[in-house]
Amino acid sequence: MAEYIDRDALIAEYDRVHKGTAGGARKLMVDAPACDVVEVVRCKDCMYFDTIKSIIDGRPMSVCNYGWYRQDVTDMHFCSHGHKKMDGKGDG
Repeated sequence: MAEYIDRDALIAEYDRVHKGTAGGARKLMVDAPACDVVEVVRCKDCMYFDTIKSIIDGRPMSVCNYGWYRQDVTDMHFCSHGHKKMDGKGDG
């Protein structure tokens, strides 16, 4: 699985620990091409994620309340409709 790095954070850390004049490594970090990636919002951190009591056996189940439907999900699911919670329960 590929890993992606926050370029600004990497350059800031390089500047913090590097002594002397900036070398070729910093230029490589600045000039490196970026990948086309999208940040993922996991269901557990999404405003549409909810836990409800199952009508079948009364156990808690996780659901997505996006739009007009309810869909069973797990904490680690994600989708293109996700929005981070702003109530302190998610990272947003």
